[in-house]
Amino acid sequence: PALRAAMMSDIGNTTNKLADMEFRNLHPYDENYIIALGGFTYGATTTEMASAYSTLVNQGEFTKATNVNKVINTYTNDTIYENDKKSKQIYTPSSSYMTLDMMKSSAVGETITAKPALATNYPEKYQAAKTGTTDHYKDAYFVVATHYYSNAVWIGREDNESLNDSQQKLAMLVNGSIQQVLLKDKEPIDFKKPDSVEKSGQDFTVIKKEEVNNKSKSETHYKDIESKRRSEIVKVNKIRLDSEDYRIIYGLTK
Repeated sequence: PALRAAMMSDIGNTTNKLADMEFRNLHPYDENYIIALGGFTYGATTTEMASAYSTLVNQGEFTKATNVNKVINTYTNDTIYENDKKSKQIYTPSSSYMTLDMMKSSAVGETITAKPALATNYPEKYQAAKTGTTDHYKDAYFVVATHYYSNAVWIGREDNESLNDSQQKLAMLVNGSIQQVLLKDKEPIDFKKPDSVEKSGQDFTVIKKEEVNNKSKSETHYKDIESKRRSEIVKVNKIRLDSEDYRIIYGLTK
């Protein structure tokens, strides 16, 4: 279904939306429908995954993930930095809500077989989640979203060898433990359904057309990101090659 949905859309628009959510490692080769199944050139970080799920929970509105709210000078009590938490609309509220609803069915058993993957102290029907792997099970991912939090877990080996059967389930088990703590004593709340969507059983109807109209939307798309990434690599390598210690160790000359 994910691949079919991707093939019905403009793949350039798809990658640009990822760039707008600050997926830093996008590559021109990623303008390919296989990314709907996770087939990226360089992949995505767990922060980017959790942030994307959070965007869906917030009705398609993206806010950059950060651990810093404010920095204060302890001597003068002046605010040196305060996170203004600027946001921008990436997806429509209706598409965000319906995507989360589909991932609910994934979370309660259609693709996730290990029960401890989800918090047991919070209703399963209010948890949306998805597993992920790379070729030969060298990486295992689990990402989950609730009204309160989005969380992403990665499991892999330092030697880049394939995970064994028990290791393949660790991402789900670790996530379950984390969610169990985060959701303790939280009031069960479902994802907010926008007024533009009517739901009857498993069927959805979008009764009002929505548009993403964000004047502050970034114009930095994935090709610009790749160009910047390559420039940073060249800069780092130049500094490394100019280092006298590096040249001595590897017998290089200027």
